[in-house]
Amino acid sequence: MIKTVSTECTVEAPADLIYARLAAFDRHGEWDETVSRAEPITEGNTTGVGAEGKVYEHFSLLHAATGDDRSKQATGLSKRTLKELVPNERVSWTNHMMPNLGVSATMTWTLHAEGRFTRAVAEVALSVPTVVEKVGRVMFRNLDSKYEAQLNEAIEALKAVSEAEFAKLVVAV
Repeated sequence: MIKTVSTECTVEAPADLIYARLAAFDRHGEWDETVSRAEPITEGNTTGVGAEGKVYEHFSLLHAATGDDRSKQATGLSKRTLKELVPNERVSWTNHMMPNLGVSATMTWTLHAEGRFTRAVAEVALSVPTVVEKVGRVMFRNLDSKYEAQLNEAIEALKAVSEAEFAKLVVAV
């Protein structure tokens, strides 16, 4: 089963500044609260496509679903692979837990430059085996809305850190 969730916002910062933050796995922790640390595994081709990163993620969605404070401390390992890089316009990667249990996500960020502003669109396509989906529905209530809220938090955090960096650049000039 494939589910798609998307959100967008307008950021007062140029697309190249936002793109640099999205295209580098080791910078994902700057705006994604679920990422505690990321390390490169492979570099990919000359454009960067195919680069792989090992990402240590907090189980914040599990915490949101259960309210169990212990899950806030838990960390899992996932692998991200860059699938598409169009400088200053699009970044896409796949993500799956390690070991791969059949649940994966493809995250695509599209940037639309509009003067000193950029419209950022985030879309996630979740691939979840039917049996996992059914078990998840029994164990966790409102999981879809909680995941959507988490994506909204990530795009707002990306906006905040990008606008803060851009403001410093403008003041320095």
